[in-house]
Amino acid sequence: MRFLHVADVHLDTSFAGRSEAVRQRLREASREALRRAVDVALQEQVDAVLIAGDLFDGERLSFETERFLIGQVGRLGDHGITVVYATGNHDPGSVSGGPRALQWPPNVVTASDATPKRIAISGRGGGIAGHVNAVGHETAREERDLSRLLPRPEGEGPEVGLLHTQVRASAGSERHESYAPSDLSYLRRAGYDYWALGHVHVPQELSADPPIWY
Repeated sequence: MRFLHVADVHLDTSFAGRSEAVRQRLREASREALRRAVDVALQEQVDAVLIAGDLFDGERLSFETERFLIGQVGRLGDHGITVVYATGNHDPGSVSGGPRALQWPPNVVTASDATPKRIAISGRGGGIAGHVNAVGHETAREERDLSRLLPRPEGEGPEVGLLHTQVRASAGSERHESYAPSDLSYLRRAGYDYWALGHVHVPQELSADPPIWY
């Protein structure tokens, strides 16, 4: 299974305290980062794009960004690429309005609360390439270890865990609130072939076997 893992795009961050010109440039930079990620996914012909939370920075989303986002995930759908999006503390799933109420195209699957979802990912050559197991934040202050709610994989194909979490003792974790805290030792022995994580804004490999990445 080929996939692209992204997290913490924080679309429409307010960037308070900056001039309007700088705020506009920074907001566009976030959209450009996502646009480039979609470009890479198309170039590499991945089977899925995994979004590990905080796709949005808050409850409000500009119409411009809404149109942009639907257009980008639509590009992926046009090429048969599944998008799996697990919510985080900035974009929790319990909010009735705002960006979570978007009319997502059919290629997008959201995990917006603590109910685990197991999504079959279609391969380029037909059949099932693997599965993504996702769980999301229902509220902005999720204190449970959501990783332990995901069932232990039992299939023979590739199994990926998708989660927005603060792994204790990871680099940069001290600069982030301890939402959905998890233990690296547990993630290592949980049985997944890859963990796609979000929340800590420091790209890093926490484990090589199995691969666990922010």
